[in-house]
Amino acid sequence: MRRIFLVAMIVLLPLAAAAEGFHKRSEKARALYEKGEPLEAAKIYKELLKSGKEGEAKAILLFDLGTSLLKGSSYSESVEVFYSGLAVSPQYLKPRILYNLSHALFKTHRRDEALASLRDAITLSPKFEEAKLFYEWILLQKPPEPPPPEDNREPPPPPPPMLEELPPPPPDMLNDELQQNPDPLMKPW
Repeated sequence: MRRIFLVAMIVLLPLAAAAEGFHKRSEKARALYEKGEPLEAAKIYKELLKSGKEGEAKAILLFDLGTSLLKGSSYSESVEVFYSGLAVSPQYLKPRILYNLSHALFKTHRRDEALASLRDAITLSPKFEEAKLFYEWILLQKPPEPPPPEDNREPPPPPPPMLEELPPPPPDMLNDELQQNPDPLMKPW
């Protein structure tokens, strides 16, 4: 009986120490992130990913790594990490990953992909107000200019002007609409 106990201690003690080390390093990465050192936190998250965690733990590590890279202005790398995280994440984490992915996509001038990512986040979580607000904000931003032609050809002519631009509605009409609809934010489709 004593031998079994010793063998169990020899086998289980290193496993418990490794789990504690993983937790401490994860907390250190979080502290670095909150101190404003996201790229240092990202290095720790990358090391933790090498530990072979799977399932939900891996998805959370990928989310934390992508978020650290995003805050550290490594936008292209964060896009790749968020896409990897989507492939392994549980359903409850996907809207947050999609939301952060949309920020990274927008920062890399991929406006349409950012909007699509936000639509997916809102579809998965219809009460996700931050995603709705960011979606509306992106829509209000000026779309990027098309790149100049690569050869010496003339650029295409501008699109024809609109036939007639409608004047804005009278202010009292807007007030009536706002009173009828107290929540003017975008509704889920």
